[in-house]
Amino acid sequence: MGLAEDYRAYVKREKNRLKRLPYFADSDQRREAFLVMFEALSTHDLEAILRWQANACSDPVFRVLALDFMLARRAASPAPVEWPETTLDRDTIVEGDLRVTGNLINGAALTVLGDLTIEGAYLTEGDYPCCQVGGTFAARDYFALEAETMVLGTLRVARTLAVFYPETVTIAAAVEATNVCSENAWIVGALKAEHIAEDAAAMKALLGTDDPDVVRAMVA
Repeated sequence: MGLAEDYRAYVKREKNRLKRLPYFADSDQRREAFLVMFEALSTHDLEAILRWQANACSDPVFRVLALDFMLARRAASPAPVEWPETTLDRDTIVEGDLRVTGNLINGAALTVLGDLTIEGAYLTEGDYPCCQVGGTFAARDYFALEAETMVLGTLRVARTLAVFYPETVTIAAAVEATNVCSENAWIVGALKAEHIAEDAAAMKALLGTDDPDVVRAMVA
């Protein structure tokens, strides 16, 4: 049985649960998503869908479905991984949990099938970096500029989560932070924060600046 056929059987077993996945539940591509995924998996693997290689799955809903399916297929009880402070410049998949002991600067596509814990800040750079997490994503601070992050569990930020510009998409079952600063960017998920600034004026009042470069330096 090929990957597409495996996926068809998986959908039949899990269809009711899949409909409640983050972002998928409200997607306008919900009706056709399973069929498109089946067709894409006939010619592409899951990594291609997650890593933005050419395929029919251009909407984040397909990466939600692909990540969930990849999680279901992973090896049992993979060992946790620990990185020092890291600048990521190549696409990487971690089968289990990942802990980063400093900042994580993501300039590629990172997929963590377990929990991602960053003791410092999560920072994006470069050409549309992506981060996909099958469990919980926890960081001290979080900064994303023209990037996508997708978390099947909770995205939990101890201090400030800052996202900028329409191409920046942050998807999670729940998003929790002390400060959430969003300027013309998407945050999809149940949002809980002490302070929410949803435009430049509110961000400047909260942080003292609305300049993305300055905000990045503040949280790094």
